[in-house]
Amino acid sequence: MRWTWRCLRLEDERMKRIVIATTSTGKGKELRARLASEWVIWTLQEAAQYWGEYPDVKEEGETFMENARGKAVAYSLWAKGEWVLADDSGLCVDALRGAPGVRSARYAGEPRDDGKNLELVLDQMRGVKNRAAAFYCALVLAKNGEVVAEVEGRCHGTLALSPRGTHGFGYDPIFIPEGYSETFGELPESVKARISHRAKALESMVEILKSI
Repeated sequence: MRWTWRCLRLEDERMKRIVIATTSTGKGKELRARLASEWVIWTLQEAAQYWGEYPDVKEEGETFMENARGKAVAYSLWAKGEWVLADDSGLCVDALRGAPGVRSARYAGEPRDDGKNLELVLDQMRGVKNRAAAFYCALVLAKNGEVVAEVEGRCHGTLALSPRGTHGFGYDPIFIPEGYSETFGELPESVKARISHRAKALESMVEILKSI
């Protein structure tokens, strides 16, 4: 195992590298899918084999951008000399005054449970006619504790009355993007990869990464 890791390190030295600062499997998968063609992508778990245990960064900001910035700076100080890309994103529902918002991942409390989060939102929206909502994503690129770039993306839509589909993660089964009748849980992953909040933020970030 150690020999394999050293060989990987030697190969990576000849390529551009970026650490994806998220513990969410779903987010990591989407970020890797868009960036892997031009960058060597390391998850926090993979990078920990070289830098040791990664820090537990608390999300204490009042906005998605504040949270993404905090994670990008903290993890880039840990992974010294490496580019770090941090994501903070979530669902904002008009009738709930923007909730779940920055609490999206743990809206129903600890421990994090996507199913319970989804059920809580549907319960709070029972009988509500205004079902407008939007997904937001903030991406921050940092290196050595310094923020290099910040971008954001959003995807407007409405909430379904009940979960539909098995694709995606989080609130995807109840979110119907504008212009569609299916939820992200029903739509092919290729569609979400083109129109989602994260896809739009990545579109802007990729242009920045091209200049690095």
